[in-house]
Amino acid sequence: MESLKAIFAHEERYGVLRTGNRFIPSTVGRALRLKRKPISVNASSWREWVLELFPEKVGLDFAPHHEEIWSWATTVTHIITPRPLVAILPRAGGKTTTLDLMISFILATRRRNFILIVASNIFKARQRIKSVMGLLESPSFKKRYPETGEPALNEKGSVYGWNEDVLRMESGQIVAAASIAGNNRGLNEQTGQRPDMIVLDDIDSHEDSQLMTDKKEREIVSSILPTEGSLPAAVVFVQNLIKSQGVADRLVTGLAEWANDRILVGPIPAVWDLEYETEEETVTVNGNSVRKVRHKITEGKPSWTGQDLAACQYKVDKWGLSTFLHECQHVVINYAHALLETRHFRHAWEGFDMSILSPTRAVGVDPSGGAVECGIVCAGRDGLGQYYVLDDQSVPVTPHTDWADVAVHTAITWRARMIVETNYAGGLVLEAIKAAIKKAKDAGATYSPVVEPVQAYMSKQDRAFPVQKLYKDGKVIHLRSFERLETEWTTWEPGKSKESPNRLDAAVHAINALRALAQPVEDQSLPFEGYGSSLNL
Repeated sequence: MESLKAIFAHEERYGVLRTGNRFIPSTVGRALRLKRKPISVNASSWREWVLELFPEKVGLDFAPHHEEIWSWATTVTHIITPRPLVAILPRAGGKTTTLDLMISFILATRRRNFILIVASNIFKARQRIKSVMGLLESPSFKKRYPETGEPALNEKGSVYGWNEDVLRMESGQIVAAASIAGNNRGLNEQTGQRPDMIVLDDIDSHEDSQLMTDKKEREIVSSILPTEGSLPAAVVFVQNLIKSQGVADRLVTGLAEWANDRILVGPIPAVWDLEYETEEETVTVNGNSVRKVRHKITEGKPSWTGQDLAACQYKVDKWGLSTFLHECQHVVINYAHALLETRHFRHAWEGFDMSILSPTRAVGVDPSGGAVECGIVCAGRDGLGQYYVLDDQSVPVTPHTDWADVAVHTAITWRARMIVETNYAGGLVLEAIKAAIKKAKDAGATYSPVVEPVQAYMSKQDRAFPVQKLYKDGKVIHLRSFERLETEWTTWEPGKSKESPNRLDAAVHAINALRALAQPVEDQSLPFEGYGSSLNL
């Protein structure tokens, strides 16, 4: 067994004990109680290990990013847990093979006893299990590690737990599959153990909405990560970037509030400094002239010899350029029919002077009409026709949140009028606002917001058009980065997206109301919904 001196001698990049020294006594005691001691493998011998057992899997050189992933794997021990690893690699860039081999290495060397593999759906997780099973069942592996390569037997001598859902080994180790969308709270009871390694593989999906991404993150932090036991779980996240503001994108950009001490490998594109040109020609097919377009890679350095420029060109020809850029170069999805692009957002500069704003401000409120969120967005205006998004206090609609209280509190904070959509249960909506204002007054609030109900009769797209034009003309500035509001602007597609863009609707109501109040109105040709009729609540 490794000494404590050896444990703390690990490189600082990987060997930091995430949870502090207080775990050392219990984990050391646990290791002493194990029936079988961990098998020692020199940290520098992982390459020889792979080449000896699975030469057919690694016929090509390892890329630097593959080596960094393996360096992380060698710091995982039965006592020490390195910082979480986030690897953003291109499709067909050795991502899956590296992950499968790393799991087999950690199992073979007894570094972890229960590895939980989580994917966007159970079918992907099962595919990982089947791939790992194939490695464990290979003759070379079973000969060297018979207890890990053989399935566990029950009291009757029959094999149990050796399938695409769970692998139970004679060594007592377990690998299990789970879905990010499933109920994972009973995992510990089902297996009788707590995971000491969690693999998050391909969590994002192309069709994920922003609400689905939020749900996936909640599942990770509330159900999956807490399944670890007294030994903190080694966490590895592997994916290519496929979605703006997806789980992987948030980890890369720093917006994710979990795995804060993560080690980031990537994003690694298939080709560094990629350049390409478009060739066009007209060919005759069955007597008809047909325009043929081909995108040809002209410059770039492959990030791995296993995916050279010729292989990348083949993918461009077969998949199409946009798919190659998306899957292999981490160029995230462009929603062709979304109302805005990220380039349309302007953010307030450091030292922004709030005194330039007009005292007239508006809080747009879009109550849930069967949606899961109430949009609450505050906007302001200056004397030069510039609009400002000041705050986004949108809240989930749950029994534990009172959207009306939040909306009224936001209006009081910014001393703003309230623009409230009343399409759904208008009477009840206004009664809730009235009750929230009374509650605020009873609590000592000195400002009572004007409430302006709006019956929206235009489509969401038509209603948003004048505000969309303001953004594109550079006339809207965000006081700070409002991630979810900006995501709705750049991902919601009229007639296609299923979820209602509540934050977007709230922002549109607020800015349109300010337009209606402006004297003179900038552009009378742009439509209005009939803003200006206030109630005294």
